[in-house]
Amino acid sequence: MFNRPETKQLIISLILIFAMVPLVAACGDSTVVTVQEPSFRVGSVAPDFELLDYNGKQVKLSDFKGHPVMINFWLIGCPPCQAEMPNIMMAYHKYQSEGLMVIGINAWQDSAAVKKYIETYRYDWKMVLDSGGKTAEAYAVNSYPTSFFVDWEGVVKARQIGGLDLAGLEEKLSKIR
Repeated sequence: MFNRPETKQLIISLILIFAMVPLVAACGDSTVVTVQEPSFRVGSVAPDFELLDYNGKQVKLSDFKGHPVMINFWLIGCPPCQAEMPNIMMAYHKYQSEGLMVIGINAWQDSAAVKKYIETYRYDWKMVLDSGGKTAEAYAVNSYPTSFFVDWEGVVKARQIGGLDLAGLEEKLSKIR
């Protein structure tokens, strides 16, 4: 029975499928994922952007020159985004007196839903809407969350693809403070 080519192929396919399950499952959890920073972004000047917050107020990255800035691309319903936001809030409050600015950029989602989410969890750093996705595209964001750490002079010093725990966040922030 196991000598038939169709049966062997089926068994091999099932083994491959079961081998892939842990990899696919890991994509949806809040595990910290560190990816080596691409040289085309780290060490370069951060692309400027001009976006509106959910109240219609203009926020421009270049307005924060002279401050260290964490730019965090996030989405509602993204488990790693949800897991790292309390850490971002703690770090923001810890280093705000030293000039740290945090800009959360929500791409593609409805402004009313974003406003409700932010107000529900009382996130108080700058939150802006990238409804057309042009800023995410300029930063080559293809995974959420993705964060960029920009120093006082506007130079990207670190990039993080995937969620950050508090220790990872502190390590990245040390590069711009």
